[in-house]
Amino acid sequence: MDKEIKINKTTSDEEVVINKKPKYRKRKKALKIGWTLSIFLGIVFIAFSSQVLVSKQSSTSWFAKLPIIKQIKQLAESADRNLKGEDMDRINILLLGMGGLGHDGGYLTDTIMITSIEPSTGKVAMISIPRDLAVPIENYGWQKINHINAYAEMEEADSGGLAVSQAISDLLDIPIDYYVRADFSGFINIVDKLGGIDVMVENTLDDYSYPIMGEEENPDWDARFKHLHVEAGEQHMNGMEALEFARSRHGINGEG
Repeated sequence: MDKEIKINKTTSDEEVVINKKPKYRKRKKALKIGWTLSIFLGIVFIAFSSQVLVSKQSSTSWFAKLPIIKQIKQLAESADRNLKGEDMDRINILLLGMGGLGHDGGYLTDTIMITSIEPSTGKVAMISIPRDLAVPIENYGWQKINHINAYAEMEEADSGGLAVSQAISDLLDIPIDYYVRADFSGFINIVDKLGGIDVMVENTLDDYSYPIMGEEENPDWDARFKHLHVEAGEQHMNGMEALEFARSRHGINGEG
């Protein structure tokens, strides 16, 4: 069994965990870096909302600002073996999005997606697994699939990603070669490091029930929420603004 290599970047503001069991080949390192960057940004910009659109900018300027990208490049440049799954012409990566510490159900992976890459053609397919899908979980019986990460984390820190990977591999009868997990704080941090993103807002957004971070347990129920307002048109958003726009559930103009 290949030695597991884990990049764990954790600060008080973010958690981004990438678990890999890598096999790299130097002659394909540029293509592999591209795949990895695509998956990493996919979990950030796709996982929380398809409404968030990244503006057309130089990929070099975006990637250069991300410390994690330098680490990924170093791994690809220093290794000399295939990516796991490459010999079967199918590489499957699990993408997990969660709230993180300080949020209700912070370890529930409400976003679960699989990205499948066919190296010979460069084709990429993505499917989303419903968070409410009921599956059998050892010692817990039948539960929603988004609970697996949380249960595993209660037993052992940083074990949730692997637990979800194994469960989905058994469920779909496919190998899960890698997983990427990101939380809300990681989302905010990455967007801020990119200098913000441009978002095309189709309709003016008014959400009078947007939850205020840190006020989840406020005994004054009304103090837990605020009025979120975003004007229609192209808007430049920082990390917090982008997260609020992506998370809004109660827009009165049809967005709910």
